[in-house]
Amino acid sequence: MTLKSLFSRFDRDTLFHGAKGVAFAAGGMVLVLAILLIAQYFQVRAVDPIDAKPLQVMMERMKENPQDAALRDQIRALDLLARKAYFTSQWQLRTGGMLLLMAVGLLLGALKVMRDLSKRLPTPEGCADYSDHWLIAARARRWIAVCGLTLVSTSLVAAAISHCDMNAQGGAPQKTATLEDFNKNWANFRGPGGNGVATADQAPTAWNVATGEGVKWRVQPPLPGFSSPVIWGKRLYITGADEQSQQLYAYDAESGKLIWTHDANDVEGSPAGPPDVHSDTGYAPSTTATDGTHVCAVYPTGDLVCVDADGKRLWAQNLGKPDNHYGHSSSLMIHENILIVQWDQNRSSKLLGIDLSTGETVWRSPRTVISWSSPIVVNTGGRYELILTNSQSVESFDPKTGIKLWGENVMGGEMGPSAAFADGYVFAANDYALVAGLKLTADGAEVAWEYDENMPDTASPLANEEVLIIACSYGVIVCLDAKTGEALWEEEFDDGFYASPILVGDKVYATDLQGTVHIFKMAKTYELIGTAKLGETASATPAAVNGRLYHRGEKYLYCFE
Repeated sequence: MTLKSLFSRFDRDTLFHGAKGVAFAAGGMVLVLAILLIAQYFQVRAVDPIDAKPLQVMMERMKENPQDAALRDQIRALDLLARKAYFTSQWQLRTGGMLLLMAVGLLLGALKVMRDLSKRLPTPEGCADYSDHWLIAARARRWIAVCGLTLVSTSLVAAAISHCDMNAQGGAPQKTATLEDFNKNWANFRGPGGNGVATADQAPTAWNVATGEGVKWRVQPPLPGFSSPVIWGKRLYITGADEQSQQLYAYDAESGKLIWTHDANDVEGSPAGPPDVHSDTGYAPSTTATDGTHVCAVYPTGDLVCVDADGKRLWAQNLGKPDNHYGHSSSLMIHENILIVQWDQNRSSKLLGIDLSTGETVWRSPRTVISWSSPIVVNTGGRYELILTNSQSVESFDPKTGIKLWGENVMGGEMGPSAAFADGYVFAANDYALVAGLKLTADGAEVAWEYDENMPDTASPLANEEVLIIACSYGVIVCLDAKTGEALWEEEFDDGFYASPILVGDKVYATDLQGTVHIFKMAKTYELIGTAKLGETASATPAAVNGRLYHRGEKYLYCFE
């Protein structure tokens, strides 16, 4: 025997025995993980980590006694435990399944190496025939392989079923909504980020309410309100209220069917009687906000409520007795897991960041200003900024911490319009003040230009990288150059505008007070595409999602397709 052949034999034997050791270790791991995953399946079936029965009982007790603070704390603690158990089970299923697949791959690889290195000795002539022996051994190996594959398959299927069942449970913790989720829905006032720009590229440009042409459905909410529709998936949310009741509604966005009504009353600290409100704001002026799992609404009573997608109350609080001569009308905004509330009053104004899951205040920023505008949250390039307008200034905050980033004292008067953002510029406007274009800088923002001829008092400005649209309550729409403030065109209409214009693709939808929707190009020259009427007065801002336009009039709620 040569040195080369001896070395080759030694190397071959070493590899064979090494592969054999790996195969035994991997096989043992496969067996253990398969048994654990199957056991996890039966455990989830027997004791669901997100079984909400005890929590449901406590929630029912909470409805009967909403003032019970101790019970509320117990509910929060139990909910937290359920969420922790849920996510622990999810992690165990994902990790166990991945490890099992890796172990199976390792086992198969080791067996392949062993087979390639195994010796196949011929049967010497004259020796006994061992064909039956080898046949029995081969059958045994096949049965072992079949049993092993069955065990592995069963464990993987059990893990998958458990994972799906847990995600399908009513009331189970949902995944955190992503930026993509918010962009493809209309989660708050003026759509994604509150900026008035739809991610949908088209919406209907003609319909006839009288004949029903282009009208997918029309319904009448039980109570009136000026809040605008919000859409997430196949759900539409809107509020209604009068002197006696305040309600939150969920409609099927496909059919217009009322799915549930939540009575947003019985909130601890709520005033005994209705607040004084202006006829232009009413008792339900603020638009809701949702992340698909939570739905939040605020009312001029100071009552702030959060419910789940089935209309069951998660938490509620009163923000304090309102001190506002028109009535509170700022709408809500959600950024990641934080609900942002702009609570501007004559005294004790505040900006709040509230944990969606618990209702606890994450951060608070005291203010000394008043406004009726709503916040926007936009990506300004390297960060997200929460931008507000008020009776004195335009301000930017970190939406996660409430820390003020910058502010410019360029505003004045009773501030109703919200800000707009496009291509590194923030735009603010208010009647009896001015229209200002603020260019963002490394340190904050600086005033790039000012315009003081046609200014809005209610409708928010609408911008893209080229132009800025201003809709005024006295019936004028003006288009300005977004970078210079130069007036490009101006059009007069028979009625004024309270609803904020929105941009869908390259088309602007601007609804006047008589409910006529004027549709024109977002361009440096005025190009009317068409007009369509609701058939009633309107102040709410429409929502554009999935090729449809959802609009609220004084009396009815519409879906145009």
